[in-house]
Amino acid sequence: MVPLFCLLIFITCAVMSLLLCGIARTLFPKFRSGEFKPGPHRSDLPAGGREIKTIELPLVGGPAFTLAIILTGVGAGILFSFTREQWTLLIIGLTATVGYMVVGFVDDWHKVYSKEGLRQRDKFFAVLSVSVVAAILYFFLLSRGRVPYTPYTEFPLIDTLLNVRQFIYAPYIWLVILVLITGVIGSGTSLSVDFSDGLDGLAGGLVFSAALAFGIILTGTLNTPEGIVFEILSLLCAAGILGFLPWNWPSSWAARKGSSKRNAKIYMGDSGALALGGLLAMVAIFSRNEIPLVMIGAAFVLEGLSAFMSAKVMTPFFRKQLQMLRFVSSDDFVAHTEILKQFLATPLHHHFDLLGWDRRPLVYGASA
Repeated sequence: MVPLFCLLIFITCAVMSLLLCGIARTLFPKFRSGEFKPGPHRSDLPAGGREIKTIELPLVGGPAFTLAIILTGVGAGILFSFTREQWTLLIIGLTATVGYMVVGFVDDWHKVYSKEGLRQRDKFFAVLSVSVVAAILYFFLLSRGRVPYTPYTEFPLIDTLLNVRQFIYAPYIWLVILVLITGVIGSGTSLSVDFSDGLDGLAGGLVFSAALAFGIILTGTLNTPEGIVFEILSLLCAAGILGFLPWNWPSSWAARKGSSKRNAKIYMGDSGALALGGLLAMVAIFSRNEIPLVMIGAAFVLEGLSAFMSAKVMTPFFRKQLQMLRFVSSDDFVAHTEILKQFLATPLHHHFDLLGWDRRPLVYGASA
């Protein structure tokens, strides 16, 4: 009966997400980003043709499918008659998802009403805080959270500290390690999913594939009490985004090419991208599958690394090390057009987009 109930939960969450996204689009059609980043953004065109006109859609998908995930998750707990430990694990995962969503929603709110989103540093520390709080709750509220596991326990110094019985602070050594693991993976995954949300259907397709992969991997743990919770969280993540995808279906449309019809009607916004990335990270950490997450979410890793290398490594390096005579007495230096970098634009999907790749097969190929 467990597989049948899991299928029922998946279908219910997907349908609820689909309906809530449609309702949100109807109720909040003007919740659209007013953010505009001035300056030329197309290094592949002459100076006069570099500006790109943006056509924004309502940023309502994230709160809608997050609500569907929460409601269905609570219903799943009731359906399976969860024990106290199972409820605690489920609520920590869902609460962390809401926390990430709130951070993204504040960012979206600023884009709509202040015309500028949160600063990168503020957003990073906000998602890092959510990750740290989730790790602390996991450690103190669940006995499972206080049990060290490989490969971390195999490191020489850590292994020694964790196994010295006379060392009264040994359990808190693991707390520090757990906080570091959750902080890095939670914030990194959520921000990487956010980076990948640049083409219609791209982030949604990638998350759906990754969450479904985790759901398949975790079927082997269904005979354990916590395994059912992991499976439900994975299915909720996949089903929530599946209900959203019809509203954000990929097409060949691009702002610089007006001939193609656009299928997308809403965006998930930063609220949805951070929530989905955070939920994936929680599933991976709670089920002790951080390493498979790197492989399953390889596309997210590449998206995040491309943006980090371009903005935080290459651009500062060139600004400090290169002397361009025509900018010596001027402040007109534009980093993303006047520097020879490895990408036309970042995150990575923008590079292929500017190379002329059709957006639809680009999204389909990345999500497969």
